[in-house]
Amino acid sequence: MPTDDAEDVEEGMEWIVWGALTFSIPIYAGIAYYLSISPDVQRGDGIGILYLPVVMLVFSFVELGTAFWLKQQTTGDLNEDYTLYVVAWALAESVAIYGLMLWFVGAVELTAGWSFMGLALVAMLGLAPYD
Repeated sequence: MPTDDAEDVEEGMEWIVWGALTFSIPIYAGIAYYLSISPDVQRGDGIGILYLPVVMLVFSFVELGTAFWLKQQTTGDLNEDYTLYVVAWALAESVAIYGLMLWFVGAVELTAGWSFMGLALVAMLGLAPYD
């Protein structure tokens, strides 16, 4: 049977998870850049998906609003709030994935994809697990 100690989140673990999710955003940007200069990469033509960037932008703001709302619901006890933090960080990080995906399918240019990634990075900084 697990003890109460097994349920405690180790001190510093929140920074490891937050850091891993935050560090993934520049990795996505680097992947997009590297693939953009590679002559072998075939992107989608973006035809028929002109609405997709707008839909993804709306989803992004809804997700970021939800992420910051979740952070406001925290009590200050990491053991109680850990799941809220991880869900909030995952929501914010997904905005970067939207930018990468939009670039891959040809719906946006690279700089617009990077804008989604920048928005996600700023959100992750705002959602950092400060005491």
